[in-house]
Order: sequence, then C-alpha cells, then structure tokens
Amino acid sequence: NILIIDENLDSWRPLQAELDRHHKITCWSVQPDILSHLKKYEYEIILLSLQLRDADSFDLLDQVSRISPHTPIIALSENEDPALVVEVIKNGAFDFLVKPFSKEKLLLAIDRGLENRHLKNELDYLKRERRIIYDFSRIIAESPAMKRMIATLKKFAQTDSTILITGETGTGKSFLSGAVHYNSRRRSRPFIKINCANLPETLLESELFGHEKGSFTGANKTRVGRLEQAREGTGFLDEIG
Repeated sequence: NILIIDENLDSWRPLQAELDRHHKITCWSVQPDILSHLKKYEYEIILLSLQLRDADSFDLLDQVSRISPHTPIIALSENEDPALVVEVIKNGAFDFLVKPFSKEKLLLAIDRGLENRHLKNELDYLKRERRIIYDFSRIIAESPAMKRMIATLKKFAQTDSTILITGETGTGKSFLSGAVHYNSRRRSRPFIKINCANLPETLLESELFGHEKGSFTGANKTRVGRLEQAREGTGFLDEIG
C-alpha cells in the first residue's frame, strides 16, 4: 500500500501500470490536507517528491515523518546536490532518488524500503516480547530464597557491575541473566550469550576477542569477537565453571 505525494502526478503515468501490477497505489498532490489524510490512513511506503530549493519541502518531509514514523519515505527530486541529499536523509527520508528514474530503480528502492519496514517491525516485536518475558514483576517465585534473589538482582540491574549467578542446573541462571539485562540501562543494546562449555581452548581467544584477516593460518576474513559484539550491552558467560 503505497502513497505518492507529488505536485506533478502526470509524470507518474508511464510508471502507473507497472506499479499497479505490484502494489496498491494512492496518489495525492502536495496540499495542506495531505497531513490530515496521513493521520487517518497508514501506508507501507511513501514516495515524496520534493522541491529542494524550497524550505517548505523540508517542513513537509519533517511533518510526514513525524505522522508516519514507521513508514519508510523515499524522497524524489530533480536536484542531486550531495549536500541536499544528506540533509534529506538526516530529516527522515529512508532513500533518495533523482528524477527521472527508471522503473527498475524505483521498484528496487520500494523493495528495500519494505524490507527495512518488515525488519523494524520484527525487531520492535522481539524487543517488546523480551521486555514482557524478562519483566521482574512477571517472574513467578514462591520460595523466600528466590524472592530475595530477584530483589537483589533488581538492584544490581541498575548498575554496570559484574555479577556472578550460581546454582544447580535448571534453577534459572540463564533466564535471570536476561532479566538483569532487559531491566538495565543497557536494554536497547546487545545481550550476547557465550556458552563457555562449547569453546575449544584453541579458539577461545579468537571467539572472545576476534581476529584480523591473515593474523593466522585459516583467518581468511576479519572476525568481530563476542565481547566486542556486546559493547555497551551485556555479555553473559554461560557455563563458566
């Protein structure tokens, strides 16, 4: 479901048939009630034509991106000044196409925008799901020992301290480590689990700290270490014993 906003809708006639084969298209000329329309209807992609010499174009882009923050906006313009292109992207556009463009280039940009939207939606869902799963208030615990444990971890979750959780197999150490991360200031950063039991001694250094391409035989590409992946987030060393 795609919205085209352009003062010159006649220019879309050569592309209309091709677009209609793949998508549901709605066309609007640039006018004040477009913002009211966007508040009522949701689109997967917005194609927004801009006159980049006009400051009002940036205002329109800003307003559209505010009303539809989860919708990728593909900006279109005849002006290809690199500085203006950068400004457009900084103001909320997902992509930028210079007019005139081929139908192949347009369809490719639309596909990339849709893929980006789907990935963002999936990420938002997973983040929300994890926040719910790891919410301390939702953890069911009856024993006084577990209640004390949860109360202690609530306090530690607000710090950047190193935490050691011990206990028998199946008592929830891995789950509670996730609860610490998703209730901390680092919740929007990576939570990287490292199963120490699966790390051969010969690969330990490379796995934890990474390596540069060609640093040893078989290192055919640069590898980011697990600890670097956890930067500004949480690294969980499972089975550290």
